[in-house]
Amino acid sequence: MQVAARGPAALTSGRQRPCRPACAGLWPAPTGLSARCRATAEVEADSAVAGWEEREERGTRFVAGPAFYRPESCAGRDLAVLAAALQRKRTGRLRVLDVMAASGMRGARYLLQADADEVWCNDLAPDAAMHSTMTYNLCTAAAAHAEAANAAPGTDPAAANSHASNASTNGGSSDHSAGSSAAGGGPVAADGPAGAEGAAARRQAAAAWEARARVVRLEGLTRDVCEWDFPPLPPASPDPEAGVKAETIASSGTLGAQPSDEGAGTSQPTSSSPGASAEGRTEERPGPEGSAQAGPGPGSSAGDAAAPVRRVRITHADANRLLTNCFMREDYYDLVDVDSFGSETQFLPAAIDAVRFGGLLYLTSTDGFTSSGKRPERALAAYGCYPRATPWANEQGLRMLIGAAVREAAARGVVLRPVFSLYSYHGPVFRVMLRATSSAEWESRHYGFLGHCFVHGDNYTLGWRSLAGAVCRCDSRGKLRKSEEEPQQAPADASASAVEGSAATEPEPSASPDEVKAPGPSGAPTPTSTPAPTPLVVAGPMWTGPLHDAAELRAMAAEAERRGWTGTGLPKSAEPGGNRAKSSRNSRPLQELLQLLIEEADPRLAPGFISVDDSLSRRLARPPPRDALIEALREEGFAAARCHLESRAIRTNACMEDVLTVAEQRLGIKRRR
Repeated sequence: MQVAARGPAALTSGRQRPCRPACAGLWPAPTGLSARCRATAEVEADSAVAGWEEREERGTRFVAGPAFYRPESCAGRDLAVLAAALQRKRTGRLRVLDVMAASGMRGARYLLQADADEVWCNDLAPDAAMHSTMTYNLCTAAAAHAEAANAAPGTDPAAANSHASNASTNGGSSDHSAGSSAAGGGPVAADGPAGAEGAAARRQAAAAWEARARVVRLEGLTRDVCEWDFPPLPPASPDPEAGVKAETIASSGTLGAQPSDEGAGTSQPTSSSPGASAEGRTEERPGPEGSAQAGPGPGSSAGDAAAPVRRVRITHADANRLLTNCFMREDYYDLVDVDSFGSETQFLPAAIDAVRFGGLLYLTSTDGFTSSGKRPERALAAYGCYPRATPWANEQGLRMLIGAAVREAAARGVVLRPVFSLYSYHGPVFRVMLRATSSAEWESRHYGFLGHCFVHGDNYTLGWRSLAGAVCRCDSRGKLRKSEEEPQQAPADASASAVEGSAATEPEPSASPDEVKAPGPSGAPTPTSTPAPTPLVVAGPMWTGPLHDAAELRAMAAEAERRGWTGTGLPKSAEPGGNRAKSSRNSRPLQELLQLLIEEADPRLAPGFISVDDSLSRRLARPPPRDALIEALREEGFAAARCHLESRAIRTNACMEDVLTVAEQRLGIKRRR
């Protein structure tokens, strides 16, 4: 479908000054200036060249432009793409809304590697350099993928993605990727000289894409929307069992095609461009006479539902306004990506409103000070949680973010469940992928408090009714010690948690006054009195349930293996461990990371972890080998696993007393006296 061009896509809104065209070239240092001014101009010119140098991540080539790009975050993007790819396989569609897109390279990966039908990238920065960068990355990716997919409809998607990634280097050939675009003939980008010459060619390609943009104005949105339409991908039938058992997803309400409404926005011009499609949030939406009907698919025209297109959109609007606008127009998305800095939870309500039922919500936080308990008042305002300085502060950051989203969603009749959670040391960065379903019953049992005993090193999960008894009972919870001192058989009606003495169980209620002797004249307890319990350091409320979905992670691992995704996904020169000046203690190959997350998804494991070099080294003569300790705990009947938040840590449902006993008896490491 040919669309009339409207000239360069100037980002005009109200009295905003039109942006300088991206094809203006790289500015040479002006003459007639002082040496200091010339040096400054040369630095700016070098920076412009560096921003348009081509980079590569997991086979996707892009430019960073003026945006902030961190190679160490590749793992988070890999997991998001894998989850998005499985979402499309199961539902037969994928519409992505990235409200803080920066350079748009994540959107390019969704197009190339997750077969997204529509990608809408937004970034508040309205300058021409950022817009040109987003335009170049998204349009070249969409055009190259369209060429690869349409050239060989029966080709394996992984092979097509690989071909598209290679083609994205130069935006495809002028006869295919450019000519096949519904936006008219597409430009040819640079795939030759490096340095200033190559950067200038890529900027010219971005300017050519801008000239072919269709500028529309959606109802309720004051900022212009730049659109490009591309030929649709070959049709694919939804596969509900893709990578995971169908009954597993159906039981959580994540299946079911959700048909769309007709366009809810007004576009200019309307004669040659499809309106903004709005897809229903529920499984069935009543038609004019009450019968369920399906509207046009993503990117389709209200007047021509049989001719869908693949769409790319770019805006520069406030994230909250954009998300709320999508909700008001009933335009819901299968994946909403909110990659925010700090603890910007102000976007949570609007992001939850914009995601489709059964869709995915990807949230990010980078506020390490708040998660570590150093700014509890800020955390209370942002997350509704009062954190404390605990040994597992990194996990506390993930649980705070999930808890804030789950609580906000529950008020809207939406249930959010974690698909995966990821902590990265750089930043630090907390990322959680959540699946949204419609239900009035939310998992309140997983929204509570966590306690830690600094005397004995034990962790507790506390319910709302257990706060009055938030004291440590470590001396009476050891399973192994009890079996040695009290060999009698446990009662037949005893619960499994009471017999095992799991670290996840809530503390026992305080002793009654009759069981505690009155203190002596000196104020100290008499020899026959029960020792005073140790009070817990309590943090919350936050998410206390599982951080990952094991079935989803196994499906993602299988998809990564099918695609041949191994290692860190970066060139050797850009790998996190390539620069010895930077810490790489938590950089792991993708397959190892997925396997580690699967281990953590064991529902028997309690919140919190035990650091080998901290908690255990202070109680044992020497730190035990991590893997040997995990194996010994499993042989004793406990659940134990590694921890992705800290390489030298373990997760287990054994209390500290049992961990020390296992280390002493099975590994021969004596306790400190």
